[in-house]
Amino acid sequence: MFYQQQGLPFFKLGGIQVSVGMWYLLVMGMLVLLWPTLSPAMDFADGILIGLAVTVSLLVHEFAHALVAKRKKLGPSIILTAFGGYTLTEREAPTDGDDAKIVFAGPIAGMALAGAVALLFIFAPAFIASSPVTHRFFYTLLWFSLIWSVVNLALPIWPLDGGRLFHLFLRRIKPADTARRWTLQASLATMIPAGI
Repeated sequence: MFYQQQGLPFFKLGGIQVSVGMWYLLVMGMLVLLWPTLSPAMDFADGILIGLAVTVSLLVHEFAHALVAKRKKLGPSIILTAFGGYTLTEREAPTDGDDAKIVFAGPIAGMALAGAVALLFIFAPAFIASSPVTHRFFYTLLWFSLIWSVVNLALPIWPLDGGRLFHLFLRRIKPADTARRWTLQASLATMIPAGI
């Protein structure tokens, strides 16, 4: 496994433990505190709403991974980390096909969530516009869920879903060590231009 991290237990749902890493708390705290300085039209409460929407979106994404892994009896748990979340399992998936199903579940759930929120904007605009709180929360939930799902799936960066799928593909055509090395090299080659 390329990635492992521990966090503080947050809650348990359906037998799946959710933990929060200290870096996640730090990033969310910075988001809440610094958001008003980035956008003068927003305040501290907007930062809290945005942080809450991001957290809900990440949990939906990760629970989709975890529920498929649970169905495969892999003992999943979830940790929220600095730049998203990660679903850990006690056991590896028995086949690459099972692993791919687990990986695809997260982005599909994120896109489904974005679609459901988009329907609210279309069919219940009065509810969305009923207060700045509901509008800010659902607006962030819609766009973060959509963008995160697409970016997470499209970029071959480990441990994002795209990186995991890239690794699964390479494992079918290359030895395990080569597949792992190429995956990490592709991650670096993608992250450096993206960071710049």
